[in-house]
Amino acid sequence: LIVGCVFLNVFLVRPAVAKSSKDKVDSSATDEVTQEEPEIERKKTDDGFTYYILTDDNKNAYVTITSYDGDEKNVLIPNSIENYPVKEIDDNCFTNINKVESITIPDSVVTIGDFAFFGCPNLTKVVIPSSVKKIGAAINAGSHFTIYGEPGSYAEEYTLHPEEHTCTEPITFEPINSKD
Repeated sequence: LIVGCVFLNVFLVRPAVAKSSKDKVDSSATDEVTQEEPEIERKKTDDGFTYYILTDDNKNAYVTITSYDGDEKNVLIPNSIENYPVKEIDDNCFTNINKVESITIPDSVVTIGDFAFFGCPNLTKVVIPSSVKKIGAAINAGSHFTIYGEPGSYAEEYTLHPEEHTCTEPITFEPINSKD
């Protein structure tokens, strides 16, 4: 039991994330950090994506997008930032954004977090590629949009059983082929 606790304490750490104000990123502010937790610098692109760079189990760096405050109504998430692939759309990434009408996710993304599109009243279209293998809970809470994706993809499966993902309402799926 003691060995298990030591293992959990040493090897399973939660990274610290810098907090930011709405218009300004403060890379010096972090959650409480212990010796085991690395400080992760939050950054922002010129077009409004706040993100951080993480490393997977194989020590490959990738980007997680944490929020968006850009001006575009039709958002195209970039395939890469700083030459690192964008692999994750974080929990609550687009929460309560009124101006966004559509979001297109690149084929580098494999995970979409919980409540990713929560409370987006004007969002009508989310294009999800077949590379996405995990979609979090209730991504459509407070929003009414159609997911566009490839037939047989995880995105389509997600829409067939919204109750399994604590979605507040059914989500419509429209098939597209990979050439669209």
